[in-house]
Amino acid sequence: MEHGFRFLPIDGIVLKHMKALGYRPAMMTKTRFNRLAEDMPTLDFSGWPMIVRADMPNKVAYALCEAIEKRRDLIPTDNYKELRVAQLCANDEEAPYDVPLHAGARRFYRERGYLK
Repeated sequence: MEHGFRFLPIDGIVLKHMKALGYRPAMMTKTRFNRLAEDMPTLDFSGWPMIVRADMPNKVAYALCEAIEKRRDLIPTDNYKELRVAQLCANDEEAPYDVPLHAGARRFYRERGYLK
């Protein structure tokens, strides 16, 4: 904001459409972002969303997860913590998701013991 950017709200029909796609609504508050003139409706991009097509072959989704696991030490994070693969499927406050895991990813996480 100090560089002239301004945030636009995500609300109305756009928010409704994005919620239908599985995105989580959120609020940027003036108390947390003190340069905001008012609270701002937006989308929550917390966590590690990897959006893929439902018809992606299971083996490709599995391989994607495998590649991330093998290179996790090279992947930077926004909180400067080490990437933990279990966090990718935790569905908690740090890594929420409201859309189902791809079947190939779910198989990978279960086989590795990341997903119970």
